[in-house]
Amino acid sequence: MSKTRLRRVGTVAALGAALFAGALTVAPTASAVGSSACAKNVTNHWRHIYVLASQGAYDSYMHSGPGETYKVVKGLGYGDDFKAYCGGYSSHGNWWYYSKLPNGKKGWIFGRDSSKGRF
Repeated sequence: MSKTRLRRVGTVAALGAALFAGALTVAPTASAVGSSACAKNVTNHWRHIYVLASQGAYDSYMHSGPGETYKVVKGLGYGDDFKAYCGGYSSHGNWWYYSKLPNGKKGWIFGRDSSKGRF
């Protein structure tokens, strides 16, 4: 193999490794996401959990980001109230509400698990 060809192969390999490492450093992770993921303001309205789980301890969950891949912050039961500030989409295209519970805890709740609240 000629020196020029060997140099090209080495350059391509180094470039490929650098691009791969760069992709790993900018890849999204399932860490906490605040209101920065909001796509629409929902004017701070009250909602409540409207589903009953067929099994398990909770009917719905509050997550640290808009999607089930994010960390569970709190388990919620049927009728639990929360105040929705804004909403956003998960990576799968599902609607989630960025919310605050009456105890002050903030997080994301799956939109289909809730309906209009008490107020």
